[in-house]
Amino acid sequence: KPNFCAITNASRVPYTDEDLALGEGLKRLNHALASGKPWYVAIGVHRPHVETRLPPGWWGTERYPDKASVLPPKHPLAPRGAPWMSGNWYAGDYLNPAREPGFPNRSIPAVDAIEYRRWYYAGVEYVDHMLGKAMQRLEAEPDQAARTITIFHADHGYQLGEGNEWSKKTDTELAVRVPLIVRVPWKTASAGTRTDVRAELVDIYRTLASLAGLSDAVQSDVQGTSLAPIFDGGAPPAALAVKPAFSQIGSCACQVYTRLNWTARECDAGRCFHTAVEDFDFMGYTMRTAEGYRYTAWAPMNASTKRVEWGGEVHDELYDLRGDKGDDMDYDGYDENVAPKHADVVARLRKELVAAVESWY
Repeated sequence: KPNFCAITNASRVPYTDEDLALGEGLKRLNHALASGKPWYVAIGVHRPHVETRLPPGWWGTERYPDKASVLPPKHPLAPRGAPWMSGNWYAGDYLNPAREPGFPNRSIPAVDAIEYRRWYYAGVEYVDHMLGKAMQRLEAEPDQAARTITIFHADHGYQLGEGNEWSKKTDTELAVRVPLIVRVPWKTASAGTRTDVRAELVDIYRTLASLAGLSDAVQSDVQGTSLAPIFDGGAPPAALAVKPAFSQIGSCACQVYTRLNWTARECDAGRCFHTAVEDFDFMGYTMRTAEGYRYTAWAPMNASTKRVEWGGEVHDELYDLRGDKGDDMDYDGYDENVAPKHADVVARLRKELVAAVESWY
């Protein structure tokens, strides 16, 4: 498995997944625009993703020819005090001889990290280009564009060496935080603004239904919270202002490893990939709070109930992100798990997290 795929003219396959996604998506958009009926079109793309297959003109070496413009991870090692089941250090999407087998205190050299990052950044630019193509087609029909909601989001975040992670299968800030852009042309107060409200992808359905005037058609048991009030401008309602954002991921095949005189318990990097729920070792539930904390609890799974045992071996993570501006790929405050120093905060947030999780069943 290569670290990244530097495509050449000879090796590029025309009609890649990106060509297919955009081409077919634009066909459906054309049909929708011509239909004269209400419509919904979704276009999904695979980039940025390893391997970083990009067409000529979009390679990392072309988009970022000056390596000095790309910085290595600010925090290249695992957070101090992170629980052993919380990381995906044993492997990841980028394999590197200097790190293999990977673990918390052995990171990829900065020169290689920069190379991987500049190709990933180029992949992000390519996605931006594709979004622009779709928006150009929509805006070619100004009457329809003026009454069409547009939303852009990812399915997960990604880690490019920060915290010694090179993947997405964790509960870290970078893994669970995603870009989310919503454009509602007739809600002019929201144009160009950014909100501090913590949104979840599960909120999108109710939000779109409300903005489209279809709230009454949504079943009462549909999860999520409508974020529609945010688009009216002004301070958000109190309930939205304090709303936390939740995520979760399982941890499997936990065991003791010994490598280069370093011994610790770890969990398989596959993160429960193709694993039955009853075979999970832990479930990691995480929440981003209004006050600026990320709190995560790793609770052991019960094979018979397929739910966690909150009275069992629960491991806590608490990261104080109140001083981070969120303006780059590196999150200040994520280099140390401060849960042992703030037992009162951990107790309060665990109570809130448990109540939320139990309400989902």
